Amino acid sequence: GEESAEDFCRKNRINSRQMAEAHSLMQQLAEIMQRRLSLASTGMALQLPLLPRPPTPQQAKLIRDCIVEGLLDRVAVSCPELGTRAYICADLGREKPVYIHTSSNTFRHRPHPSVLVFNEIISTHKHFMRDCVSIDPLVLAKRAANGGCSLLQLGEFLPVPAPRYLPQQDTVLAFASPSYTPLNYCLPTVEVDVPSDTIFRYKVLAKALLEGQVVNSLPPAGAHLLAKPTLVLHAPTNPRVAGIVG
Repeated sequence: GEESAEDFCRKNRINSRQMAEAHSLMQQLAEIMQRRLSLASTGMALQLPLLPRPPTPQQAKLIRDCIVEGLLDRVAVSCPELGTRAYICADLGREKPVYIHTSSNTFRHRPHPSVLVFNEIISTHKHFMRDCVSIDPLVLAKRAANGGCSLLQLGEFLPVPAPRYLPQQDTVLAFASPSYTPLNYCLPTVEVDVPSDTIFRYKVLAKALLEGQVVNSLPPAGAHLLAKPTLVLHAPTNPRVAGIVG
């Protein structure tokens, strides 16, 4: 009932009024769909009132991904150098600490998340973030790998672990260390499909070609190369390398 709903919201630091409005809106949308789309005639009638169920792990992941995508410009990272439970964000810069507001559900998490996104900042004697959601830095790293976001930079491709060419998929994979550029924050290393518009992809392909991974008869059996194929990756100014991928 209403009493248990209020108790749940209070324990989890959720705004009960906003939750009630969202629940009312959900019921209204369900009624409109039921009426306008004639769902009963298709055998897909909704049981009203709707009783929301907890999201499945996959649904929870998709919801979190949507939140992160919408709040990429409002990322905060932990900065214990500025104080206990202090964070920094692009809105305030790297010198001003910001803290999780006590009304946020994230405030009660232990340990506090290293990275989170927030909806707004309110300022009193300190700066506080509201509507916070903790995120895995790896999510940002994978988002950087997808490209198309100036706030996330993929960075240089790493020599170790070594990049590799996959003959079956005809693609090149390599590890990179992305970063969140507004805070110059290093994200976890992630393996990505090297974009076709980068010279590094063709260096790895050239190395695979010289190792016989691309064409079976190349190099010919018994042939002796003047240098190891790895020279293509580690000596870009070498004349022989420049002749192949220059």
